Amino acid sequence: MSDEFKALLIDKTDDGQTAAYTSLSDADLMEGDVTVRVTHSTVNYKDGLALTGKAPILRKYPLIPGIDFSGEVISSGDERYAPGDNVICTGWGVGEAHHGGYSERARVPGEWLVPVPDGWSNADAMTIATAGFTAMLCVMRLEELGLADNTIVIYTSDHGEMDGTHGLYQKFCLFEPAVQVPLIVSFPQRLPRNKVSDALIEYLGLYP
Repeated sequence: MSDEFKALLIDKTDDGQTAAYTSLSDADLMEGDVTVRVTHSTVNYKDGLALTGKAPILRKYPLIPGIDFSGEVISSGDERYAPGDNVICTGWGVGEAHHGGYSERARVPGEWLVPVPDGWSNADAMTIATAGFTAMLCVMRLEELGLADNTIVIYTSDHGEMDGTHGLYQKFCLFEPAVQVPLIVSFPQRLPRNKVSDALIEYLGLYP
């Protein structure tokens, strides 16, 4: 297998920030004992800020952005993972201080990885991604504390950001990526499970 791969690399010069797809090699990867063939990543809000330079997300340059990824292990010095294993990486400063997921290849410490659950694909993992995993951990903690059945859980976000759709960023128009945001409510014993509504709502309607 060739050690060359493509990646989106962000750099910074006196003239400002640049982002370009470029060819790299394994020698350009950062420290870690597991090398992964990246198959999927996401565009988190933090990634959008990093790519546009709107906020100081990146803590070093040059850097491959992408705060999460899933993929297949190519090589491993960690006994928990073997070539061919499908894994997930999220957090740990990936895409901020360590090369991230916008690349065909990544190298990270094995302790930063978790296996893709049985029955899931790598695409499934990145459909849920960092935001979904964070919400899941909150719900799991409620269950551990015995509070899940009497706690209202609301999963949403502030608003859409366009993320480059139609060449636009932030909430300046009524295209779907600006106004269609997730709203999932769990209210045990009061709201039926799996009910879907197409009603319009604003967040003021969520207040008691």
